Amino acid sequence: MQVTLDGLGPAVATFTQALHFWSADTQRKLLKAHRWAGQYWVAEAKKRCPVDEGRLRNSIRTNTYADGGGILITEVGSNVQYAPHIEFGTKYIAGGRVKLIGLRPDVTDVMAIHDWPAKSGQATPDTSASIVTLGADYGRRRNAEGQFVADGQEQMPFLRPAWMHIRQRVLGWFQAALQPPAQN
Repeated sequence: MQVTLDGLGPAVATFTQALHFWSADTQRKLLKAHRWAGQYWVAEAKKRCPVDEGRLRNSIRTNTYADGGGILITEVGSNVQYAPHIEFGTKYIAGGRVKLIGLRPDVTDVMAIHDWPAKSGQATPDTSASIVTLGADYGRRRNAEGQFVADGQEQMPFLRPAWMHIRQRVLGWFQAALQPPAQN
């Protein structure tokens, strides 16, 4: 008895390409693309950070690793406790409401806030406040005159707009890493 299967050419080609995705060379290219993405994201986030220098800006880091299932993950963020409050704000947390930007990951530079009065030396009690990071008043906000204020912190996203700015370039790096080798 003999069995002949015809028309498997496209299926074999697809299978060969799928095997390539698991090759060591492709994994190396993907790891490199992830690391580039992380470093590029950090640089862009630092440009958009609401302070010119200091603990928040200096704490923005990247970490690339593989989870247990072989999936590469690149994280960018800060380890300072108040970073989420700067990125997402605190003004509407208590009531469960979120400002127009909200928690959406697709915040662009156009949507983000760029003109922080405190950054340009134009701070007023109505426009700017600092968060106390030491002592018994930890977490409380002071306005430009040093008085404690009760209203919440406006959002000043810097990580999400940075990602949206570099997203297309990073996706191009990933696509290039996944290209199968040229057939001879």
